[in-house]
Amino acid sequence: MYRFEIKTLKEMFVHSQILSLILFLTILITASCKKDECNFHYSRYSIDFSDESKQQIPFLEKDSIIIQSIFGFDTMELKKDLAGEGTRKSVQLWQCASDSTISDKYDFYYIEKVVHFKSYASPYTVAMSLINCPDLYEPNKYSEYFELLVATNFNTAFGDHLRLIRFITNERDASCRLTPLGEFNEELKIGNVNFKNVWYNEGDFSNHHFEVFYSTEVGLIGYFIDSLPYFVIGVF
Repeated sequence: MYRFEIKTLKEMFVHSQILSLILFLTILITASCKKDECNFHYSRYSIDFSDESKQQIPFLEKDSIIIQSIFGFDTMELKKDLAGEGTRKSVQLWQCASDSTISDKYDFYYIEKVVHFKSYASPYTVAMSLINCPDLYEPNKYSEYFELLVATNFNTAFGDHLRLIRFITNERDASCRLTPLGEFNEELKIGNVNFKNVWYNEGDFSNHHFEVFYSTEVGLIGYFIDSLPYFVIGVF
C-alpha cells in the first residue's frame, strides 16, 4: 500500500510537471504570435493632404476675401500661416490592437495648412485649418480633418481662441478618436439662400457670442458676433 502511494505521487508529480511545461510553452507561443502580429516597423512617418480634403477648403488656393457687414464692405488678404504650412514634428504613441502592452513611439511629421483673416470691423481673426491625425494602431493610416476657430492675437504668445467647427474631411481607414464640433445640416437656409452640407456652431468667447456657418462645398458662408452679421460675398 505504501509503495503504491509513492508511485502514484511520483506519477502525479511528473504529470503536473508536463502540464506546467505545456502551459508555459502555450503562453510563450501565444506571446510570440502577438509580438509577430504587432511588430513595430516605423520610426518616422510623413504625409501630406489628399485632393479630397483640399476640395472641402476652397480658400486654400485663394488670395483675398470680401466680407459684408453693417459697417460696409471689407476686402482682406487671406493669409497663409507659414509656420502652419511647414513640417511639424509630433511624437505619437503606437499600440498593438490585440495586446495593448506592446507599444512604441515614433516621429509623425505632418502638414498643417492654415488660412486666416481679420476683418477691419472686427478685432477677431477667423482661422481655418487642415490637420492630419495618425491612427493609434496603424502608423501607415491617418485621417485628415478641418478646424475653424476665432482668435485674439492669433499665433502669438498672448493669443486665445475658441474652436467652433471640427469635422473629418477624409477618414482614410484611420481611427483618430476626434470629437466633431458643430452641427451638420445637409441643407440650411441662411437669409434667402439655401446652402448644402453646412456645419454650424455657436459659443461664447472674450465676452462675446459667436455663430459660424461653414459649407464643405463653398467654404465659409459667414458668422455672427453678438448677432451682428458678417457674410462672405466674394473670394478671389
